[in-house]
Amino acid sequence: MFETQLYAIHNSPWVDLFGLHYTLDRPAVRARYLESVFGSIVVFVLAVAVFWGSRWANPMSTDGKTRGRRITITCRRTVIAAAYATIALGVVVSIQENFRAVSALVGTSSVLIGGLLLIPIGTGIGFCYGGGLQLGLNSQQRSRPGFGAVAGCLSGVFVWIGGVAVGVPIWFWLRSVHSVPLPFFHVESLIGLCIYGLVFGTMYSLLCNEPG
Repeated sequence: MFETQLYAIHNSPWVDLFGLHYTLDRPAVRARYLESVFGSIVVFVLAVAVFWGSRWANPMSTDGKTRGRRITITCRRTVIAAAYATIALGVVVSIQENFRAVSALVGTSSVLIGGLLLIPIGTGIGFCYGGGLQLGLNSQQRSRPGFGAVAGCLSGVFVWIGGVAVGVPIWFWLRSVHSVPLPFFHVESLIGLCIYGLVFGTMYSLLCNEPG
């Protein structure tokens, strides 16, 4: 029943919503079996470590009132929220089939390199989003996921303006590539950064909640 339709969905980027199934089935990943197994183990260990260490991301932890401790807590929140948001960004980029566009930033057209580049990109912009939430919201607003989600989406717009509309053309011009116009209106990247901000802001706010 519905065999043709189900098979068409199975072979579409939308199944990335279910455990990144489409991306993991791509030839670039399947051709690197040992590397993908090793990567899965590393991701699992990191996930366990983040889950175990997330209790220290709460401001009620021991010595949470010292300046150094507050900075450490903020950085941990940012890294954890950025990890979730980067996964969401990867799903969006995969659905849009834009991994090659991402890899073009370093002069290649590799799907694998495009996917790997999202890790440092997602981590880097996470600190931009985190800084925006710290400066734009007070402590009560930061602990409310609704405020965090909206602020994250707005941060996505600002990051898109500075990083994509203006930053990408400058980056290519520095590499003597003059085919990218200034400003660079890439709507798909705006959608991805807004979804990144939505997930980041929600997770960041949840990590800011004090225990009842």
